[in-house]
Amino acid sequence: MDIQILETILSLLLLYAALRITAYTRKKITSTKTTVTTKLVPQPSGAWPFIGHLPLLRGKDPVALTLGAMADDHGPIFSLKLGQHQVLVLSSWETVKECLTTNDRVFATRPSIAGGKYLGYDNAIFSLAPYGPYWRHIRKLATLELLSTKRVETLSHVRTSEVDMFIKNLLSLCTKNGAGPTPVHLSELIEFLTFNINVRLIAGKRFTAEQYNEKNSEAWRFEKAVKEA
Repeated sequence: MDIQILETILSLLLLYAALRITAYTRKKITSTKTTVTTKLVPQPSGAWPFIGHLPLLRGKDPVALTLGAMADDHGPIFSLKLGQHQVLVLSSWETVKECLTTNDRVFATRPSIAGGKYLGYDNAIFSLAPYGPYWRHIRKLATLELLSTKRVETLSHVRTSEVDMFIKNLLSLCTKNGAGPTPVHLSELIEFLTFNINVRLIAGKRFTAEQYNEKNSEAWRFEKAVKEA
């Protein structure tokens, strides 16, 4: 019985080794063909296993200066390995113009990621959707109905009125104790201001501070859902 078990284990090990050798051979042949037929862009040396060139981007200098120094050494087009992803870096305005104007359709799409699938309702969010008829339609709506100069001016009264109420509320809190000092949580007030501006722009309604801070209220649940997302 022990001999049969040993023979089974040895057979599995030999099968595993054969599969690994076959996969390595195919990968090497494919890599050789790619090297012959494709001109690869330069890549800085010093990539670490698993994390790639991420350590090279650390330091006292801003990332822009680090990338600029790499461009001086490797040219206006080079690649970096960030984790398992390969990133193409362009530092020439002529090349950027070529990518964003002449060949903009090639670079307009986005890869499918887990965040877009599970948090973005299967890539329904405009910023995560891949290029296609849906993305073009949503982009047109966003440009004309949300981000156009006319639309921003039309809704300017919402931002103005909310900022006015924010200042009045802040003044009321500061003078609540008369001449004595009054602690004010400014971050919470600004968060409430941003929340009401967004809700009024989207749904046309606003909430009072009491509704906003009341547990399990509509405003409280909405804000909690936004934070969790």
